[in-house]
Amino acid sequence: MDTAGENTAPNIRTGAENKLPTPPKPLVDWLAAAISNDFKPSDPIWACGDALLSALQISPNQVVRLAHEKLHSFPHQDVPIYWRRLFEEASLHVALKAMQGVMTNERIDHSQSSSSSQLDWISIVVETLDKAAIISGLPGREQLVHRLIDGLENVLYDSCNQDRRDQNEPYMKRRKIERAMMVPNREVLQFATHFFHKPKILHAIPAHSNLPFDQFQDHLLANRGSPTPLIIQDALVYWPALSDPSRSWSDPHYLLRKTLGGRRLVPVEFGRSYTDAGWGQRIITFREFMSNCLLRKCSEATTLSGWNVAAEEEPEQSERHSGATQCSANSEYQTSKRKINLTGYLAQHDLLSQIPSLRSDIAIPDYCYCATAATPQESESMSSSDEPLMNAWLGPGGTISPLHTDPYHNIFCQVVGSKYIRLYAPDQTSHLYPHGIDEQGVDMSNTSQIDLQPFISRDKGGPVDVPRGHDSENAASESPVAERFPLFEKAQYVEGLLGPGDCLYIPKGWWHYVESLSTSFSVSFWWN
Repeated sequence: MDTAGENTAPNIRTGAENKLPTPPKPLVDWLAAAISNDFKPSDPIWACGDALLSALQISPNQVVRLAHEKLHSFPHQDVPIYWRRLFEEASLHVALKAMQGVMTNERIDHSQSSSSSQLDWISIVVETLDKAAIISGLPGREQLVHRLIDGLENVLYDSCNQDRRDQNEPYMKRRKIERAMMVPNREVLQFATHFFHKPKILHAIPAHSNLPFDQFQDHLLANRGSPTPLIIQDALVYWPALSDPSRSWSDPHYLLRKTLGGRRLVPVEFGRSYTDAGWGQRIITFREFMSNCLLRKCSEATTLSGWNVAAEEEPEQSERHSGATQCSANSEYQTSKRKINLTGYLAQHDLLSQIPSLRSDIAIPDYCYCATAATPQESESMSSSDEPLMNAWLGPGGTISPLHTDPYHNIFCQVVGSKYIRLYAPDQTSHLYPHGIDEQGVDMSNTSQIDLQPFISRDKGGPVDVPRGHDSENAASESPVAERFPLFEKAQYVEGLLGPGDCLYIPKGWWHYVESLSTSFSVSFWWN
């Protein structure tokens, strides 16, 4: 059991925290000009009415609250785009007023922010922008928001050169930032890379080193268009996230800088698996996620500020079963102090769209552009210009994705740490006991009822202990697994370990279970 001292999160310092400069006038003027109420005739925001549009500059906080109420009055998929545009536009005006208030020493309205420190105006602006992105989806201002975030990064890490800028130079032009400026006098921060445990591989996935494109294409079309899993080693060595020390994703300081000192908001899953009782998802700062989940061994119940997880609350339901996870308009950022399970997982999040500068640290594997044996219906629905769907997976050792299937081919790339993956072919489905429709009417038929974790062979000792507090409906305490799922022991599978630089091809429709063996950062590429 951790001591009280060990439960204290590391004090992360970024070197840009002592005293922030006031918002640069060129940046403020640029934003004010960009969000003037001169909307294009085709902008759906006109449907909100002249009264609300006139209130944007005068009372943006009130407009944000009203737009938020409107967003909550519809099912997520049915929210009219004009209410999303209004929330997005009003949030930008809130950000502008916050910066103008610092410049004129006015009191900042913190009603939309969890921050109480006027000195850290960047946190207030970043939180406002990230909430706008998460809730509205940025239907009209995505590029503007990204450019504004770039400007805030320059303020944090390039302010010493601010006076030397040419006033005629566009403020948002990206400048090279010297690595020494990122974290002066920084603490030594490292991810935990030791294995949480080490599985014993009994039925290995075939592996090849840096498989040529044409050979992978042949693999996809072999076996009458029913390809099998394949580990491809050394295929990602050219990624800056792996090969460039100044852009390494294994460096916590680099990730802190790319998230503006950890100020960016991210959706984090808490709990062992989305099939377990007590699982939930909340939005917190990247700094909180890193300090409480990635840089130390976390106890099961530790006080974490910035959360409101009451014992009587129903856990939020996973959306992963229906495709790429999207944070809905009902997402909330709640603040208080509670004791919660700290097995946090940033899972299936489009982090690379949220932070485009991280996207430049990787590249879409060429394998994703190979032809597949698609059905005529799939060929008609996928255009040749479609890019793979990318999602990030970042978490500590012990996080899992339960046995499930996805409706895409997948190149799963390991950047930091190690993962264990077990796969079952589609013809094994009858042995894997998929869920049906749950009590909320959600189709969970792509997720198995079987908890695989106790069945993983270990090099040292037996099956891993089920975490204390585990209360899955699959728990064997109700009845022996052999009685509940008699066909499971006959299911055939393959398994393997992924380390940094490895990628795994997961064929469409194959069942797969994924477990982090250490702090792990992965990227998946889905395509058809």
